[in-house]
Parts: sequence; structure tokens; C-alpha cells
Amino acid sequence: MEFSLLGPVAVSTQSGELPLGPAKRRSVLAMLLLRPNTTVSVEQLTSSVWEDEPPEHARTVIQGHVSKLRAALADGGADAYGVELTTRGSAYLLRLPEELIDTYRFSELVNLARPEEAPHDAVPLLREALALWRGPALSGTVSSPPLAAAAHALEERRLTGVEALAAAHGALGDHSRAAATLHSAAVTHPLREGLIAALMQALYRAGRQSDAIDWYHRTRRLLSDDLGVDPGEQLRTSYEQILRAGGPSAPAPASAHASAGAGAGARVQQQRSRPADPRLAGGTGRMGAAGRTGAAGGTGAAGRTGAAGRTPQAAPPGAAARDPRQAGGTGAGWGRSGPAAASGGAAGGAAGTASGTASGAAEQQGYGPEQGYGPEQGYPPASAPGPAPEQGQGQGQGQGYASGYGAATAAGGGSGGPAAPRLLPRPPAGFLGRGDELAEITRLALPGAATGTPLPPDADSTVVLITGPAGVGKTACAVRWGHTHDAHFPDGLLFADLRGFGESDEAAPIEVLSEFLLALGTPPERIPSSPQAAAALYRSLAANRRLLVILDNASGSAQVRPLLPAGPGCTTLVTSRSRLDGLVATDSARPVRLHPLAPEDGVALLGALLGPERVAEDPDAAHELAALCDGLPLALRAAAAQLTARPRWRLARLATALRDERRRLALLSAEDTGVAAALRTSVARLSADDARLLRSLGTSFTRVVDASAVAALDGADPEVTRDGLDRLAEMHLIDEEATNRYVMSDLVKLFAQRKEKKEEGRDAAERDAKKDL
Repeated sequence: MEFSLLGPVAVSTQSGELPLGPAKRRSVLAMLLLRPNTTVSVEQLTSSVWEDEPPEHARTVIQGHVSKLRAALADGGADAYGVELTTRGSAYLLRLPEELIDTYRFSELVNLARPEEAPHDAVPLLREALALWRGPALSGTVSSPPLAAAAHALEERRLTGVEALAAAHGALGDHSRAAATLHSAAVTHPLREGLIAALMQALYRAGRQSDAIDWYHRTRRLLSDDLGVDPGEQLRTSYEQILRAGGPSAPAPASAHASAGAGAGARVQQQRSRPADPRLAGGTGRMGAAGRTGAAGGTGAAGRTGAAGRTPQAAPPGAAARDPRQAGGTGAGWGRSGPAAASGGAAGGAAGTASGTASGAAEQQGYGPEQGYGPEQGYPPASAPGPAPEQGQGQGQGQGYASGYGAATAAGGGSGGPAAPRLLPRPPAGFLGRGDELAEITRLALPGAATGTPLPPDADSTVVLITGPAGVGKTACAVRWGHTHDAHFPDGLLFADLRGFGESDEAAPIEVLSEFLLALGTPPERIPSSPQAAAALYRSLAANRRLLVILDNASGSAQVRPLLPAGPGCTTLVTSRSRLDGLVATDSARPVRLHPLAPEDGVALLGALLGPERVAEDPDAAHELAALCDGLPLALRAAAAQLTARPRWRLARLATALRDERRRLALLSAEDTGVAAALRTSVARLSADDARLLRSLGTSFTRVVDASAVAALDGADPEVTRDGLDRLAEMHLIDEEATNRYVMSDLVKLFAQRKEKKEEGRDAAERDAKKDL
């Protein structure tokens, strides 16, 4: 099932398009799709469905349209795709995987493309993005102000993609194709000065100086006649440079472009056949994968593969998001909810054939070059929908390794050589504070960077170990630092989720090594099957490179050691809930401990997530919320999610609810993420004796405990008790405030109490069962 907004509003299934009915019903669907997984009020729908004053029975009409849409989606098998249209009071919510909406896929592809840094890979990505367009956005809906504004915004995004594709062609030296890409858009947007300036530059570099000058004078006349203004600085500067013939570079050969489509398409296709990382601060959402045949257009188009994560990912530095994932996080790749990876893309002649077919069909529909909707701008006919998802598919695919949709295309060939991999998840949204910790990481990871002192040739690879309790923001801190300092690592940024604390199995070193070797350009057939050989090859490739490697969510030192690169130019950031003392002892890892946020930073995070106005309405309640969340970013984000879902709640109302210790952990959860879920995975790694000790601390003591008192209460040997307390401190479940004096946070204490109650219930049930027997 696919939802289309980039053209006529439509819903396509394997058996064809669903009947959506009149324009008003399509308008209701369009508004719900523009805000997926978010409630849309009846008032908002009403203002979108009627251009003028709505009738008195508008609410009834809206209800009727929603009922018809719900029936149509059900007939199309919406349940199998995780699609549900529900009523929430006086609002409606369309719950669905965002990968099913073409606007989401378009944005992901455009964000992943880097036309200046990696033009070989950007061309197929942008072609595929623009191929999603089938005509003017939101066609077939009512021309109401909200929908008109949304359509205008989507068209602006399309033009941004067109300009990026032209820039990629220009970076490859194919200026004629860059000019052809811009021409149709310039015809339909003759007053967009930046677009005209780019077209003039492309024409000049393609050897068409007179055409470039003609475009300037044509635009100057239009600006004067229609708006009464002179050309702006950008357009005027381009014109003067062309006249002087000294600004833009001379026409460059276009031969470099010949291999861009086929080489990049093959590389992207190869990467998309592998799992992508689903983590990043925020969510997990694992969607299945179903590929799609490559986009129309030119010399090669990449297909797309499904990947875990909503949020896409992991984009190269500067791209805005992914993760869906990762507040935990989401990977950069995206996929359909379908199960199987279908044909992943076309390269060379196959894509060229698709381009010709798409172009002819587009012109027949009135979207030819004269209308500004040529094949370069991506208006082919709608493609066939993917197959329906099969039961059991979509779970676990792409859990864990390098998250990078287009970045890891370096694994393939191509005339320009492998590009440096950029596998980091997207920068964490709403990241605040941590100035001291980030500065400390910089001091340890980049010694001499502040003074410009070069590293000695015999310097060791640097390992920085970022530790702290569950939910404190270790991953977000590491990823933020990586994006901030990516310029120090021109040879690549690698990222792997080791899944040390989670519901699924830990990532085996050979799996992560295989992903890293592919990203560094090793052909799949040359990757050793032995972990030892793979680690040796990895160290050899990294020895003379300047790489940043982030190993996230490690369970222990043994899991990390095979993944450490060699060479003085490499830096490794390791995050873990455990102290990993072994890594400090054997690999000279430099520890950086993350503590909960200070009250001011906690309130600032709430303001970033909820909006400063809402926090300013009740600053005292905001401070109380930060305290009740123990300053944990994960808890604060969960609290913000509760308030976002309840826009009429004041902060004081949630603070009152959180004071009830019986409900606090439940309220600090959002679907499958939250404080309780994070603590559960930490406690699961404890031995039975240590878990029993944690429950005893939660039920029998205050927040501050003394080792001797704990030993006396349990009737245990003091040394054995101290060893147990030290293991709990190593997992950051308690903190050693002073010698033999430990502190437990309120949230950990509440979790331990809940575990104790569950154990008591289980013991009582076993006793009753024995009595019955």
C-alpha cells in the first residue's frame, strides 16, 4: 500500500488504486497524510475542505468522509500494512508507517544526497526522489488556503531537489545535463532568481554563453514589468561573471558523468541489500523491507531497500531527520512495510529505458517539458505498488550495524573511486547541554587540536569511553560530537549499534566487521569469514586513514576489542552502561562519565521539545518535572511525549500525576521505549544474587545506603555484599558517593520495588500451586 501526495492524491495497492471519491474526501485524506501519526482536529479538516464559509453541518460531512475513507482503507487491506484511521475525541489520527507516503521517501532521498561531496551517488538518489512526482502536488483536492500552502511548500521542496540534481551534474562536469535539468523548472518559475542564476552558470559552462545572457535579460524584463524591481545580487553577479568570462570555470568535459549512474546505482543497490542501523535518539520502529525498481531517468537509478528505523537515519553530516531513530534512535535508511526486498534498482541502459518511457507518458498526461514537468524533474507515471507484507517479515532486518543509506555506497566501484563512508545517524533532535562533557571528549579524542599540534607518527589510536546510566543520553552525545567534528575525519565516519543492552541478541564482531569492510570499499567476495582475519584486514585498511568509529551500546570489553581501528589518525568512541574497566586497563580507553542533566538543562530540554511558551506558562512545574525525571533525558523526552499527546494539559497536571510513585514509571514510557524498558534490559544482565540485592536496596533502604547496613540486614558476608554493590555501581544502577556509601536514584528505586512485588506475587502463586497439588 502506497499513499501519494506528489501529484494526484491517491492510495495504491497491489490490485490497483483505491476509490477515494470526491475532492472533499481526498482533501480530508491529504490533510491526514500531511500530518501522519498526529491528531488532526475537525476544525482543521473543515478549514481545508471548504474554501469559503463551511456549512452548519460541516462536522457531519467530515464524519461521513472519514467513515468512507476508513472503509476504503479496510477494503485495501490496511491492517496488513499497519495502517489505521482512528477517532480521538473531536480529532482524527491516521496511524501508518511513514515510509508508505511518497513525501517521506522523497525527503529522505533528497536529504541523503550530497551533490557537492558525493555527486556520483547523489545523481541516482535525486533521480529516484524526483521520479516520485506525478504532477502538481495535492492534485484533485479543494483549493483551500491550508492545502494551497501545503502544495506550495511541497513544490518548493521539489525545486530544491531539481537544483541539487543540477548541482550534482555540474560537479561531474556534465553541464549540458545540468542546464537541461534546470530549464523546465525555470520556464515554470521564471521569477525564481536563484534558479535562473544556476541555469545561466550551467549554460555558460556548457559553452552556451549567448543563451545564458539571454536568460538574464528575459528575467530582468519580467522582474521590471511584473514586480517593478531590478535583479537581485545573485542574478546580477552571475551575469557580470559571464560577461567578464572570468568567474565560472570553463566548460568541463562531460565524460565523468558516463559512469555516474551505473557506478553509483550499482553501489547504492549493493549497500541497500544489506541491513541498516535502526537506532537514534528517539524511537525504534522496525519496518520491514521491500525494494522498488529504480527511478526513471538517464544513466542509472538506484533502487531502495527497506531498513529498520523511522527515522531515517543516518544521514551524512549536516543532513536533517533521520534516526528515526535513535533517542534512542533510528537508522538512516528507510523502507516500505512490505516484507521482501524486491528488485532494488536499475543501472545504465535499464534506467535509460525507464527514462524514455516515463518521459513519453508524462508528456501525454500534460506534464512535458513545456509545462516544466519533464523526466529530469521526475514526473513519470505512478509505479506499481509493492507486494503485501507477509506475516513475520519486517522484524529484525537491519538491526544494528552501519546506519547509512547512501553513505556506504563506497563499497562498490565507480569511476571516481570509493567515497568516504558517512554512516553516523542523523544529529539528535533537541540536544541540549553537555558542554563540559563534549569539551572533555574533544580534549581526549583530539589531543593537540586546539593548539594545532600534529600527532606524532607513533601515536596510538585514541579510544574514548562514554558511560552512564540507562537513558542518560550516551548515544546522542557521541553522535552529536561526531557530527560536530566530522571535518577531522575526512576518510570516513563509521557507526555500529552493538546491541549490548536490548531485547535482541548482541551484534557479533564478524557482522559489524563485515559492514565496516564493505563501507571501506572491500568487495563482498574478499571479506574474510573468520573474525580474526576480518579484524586484521579492518585494522590494515584503517591504519593510514583518519577515521571516526562510534561503537554504541557495548556490553563488554571483549565485544569492543576486535572493532578498534589502528593508526594514529583514528578515534573510537564507545558508549556503554557498564564501566568497561577491562577496556580501560588493556586499551587505555579514556572514560567520560555522563551524569543526569542539571535542573536548568532539564527545563531547557522540555522547552525545546514542547516549545518555550508552554514551559514559560508554569516554570515551577517544569522544574518539578525535571526533578521527578531524575534529570534523565530519556525520562524527560517521555514526559514531553505525554504532554505533546495531551496539548490541553498544563505541566502541573503531569507533575501531579508523576508524584504518584505507583504510576511514575508507566507515565515515563512511550510505546516500547521509556525508563522502565531501559532499566529492564540493564537488570536482565545481572546475576540472580545481584538482582536480589538490587530489590533489597529498593524496598528496605532509603536512597542512600551503607554497605555494612546492607550486609547486616541480609545476614551476608560484608565483603560479598561490597562486591555485589560494586557490580551494581559498575552498571550505573547505583552510585558510590563515598567509600562504602551508595546512592540510588528515585526511578531505579521505584523499578526495584516493582520487581520485588512481582517476585512476591510469583512466589505466592507457586505456594498456592503446591498446596493444590
